[in-house]
Amino acid sequence: MQKNTKITVDTTTTEYSDQMIWEQFLHGDDEAYTYIYKQYSQALYAYGMHFTPDSGLVEDCIQEVFVKIYQNRKHLQTTDNIKLYLFIALKNNLFNVFRKDIPTVK
Repeated sequence: MQKNTKITVDTTTTEYSDQMIWEQFLHGDDEAYTYIYKQYSQALYAYGMHFTPDSGLVEDCIQEVFVKIYQNRKHLQTTDNIKLYLFIALKNNLFNVFRKDIPTVK
C-alpha cells in the first residue's frame, strides 16, 4: 500500500511551485485546497467584477468554481499556473450564466 505524502504549505514562502501545490490538491490534500482558496479568492473577485457589477453573482460563481474543482479533482489536469486556471474557470462560469440570461429570438 502506498503511503500518501502531504506537503504542508507554508504561506510565508514561495518555496512550492503552483504545480506542486496543484498536484497535492489533486491527490486530496485539503491544506493545499485551502491555500489555493485563500491565495486566489480575492483576485478572482476583483477579476469577476470586471465582467459584471453584480457582486453576489461573482461571489456565487467563485464558490461554484471551487466546489467544482474540489468535486472533480480526480479528473482535473495538472497546471503550473493556478491563477490562470482559476481565472479561466471563473470567466467561463460567468459567461455560462450570462448566456442563460439572454432571451433567445424565435
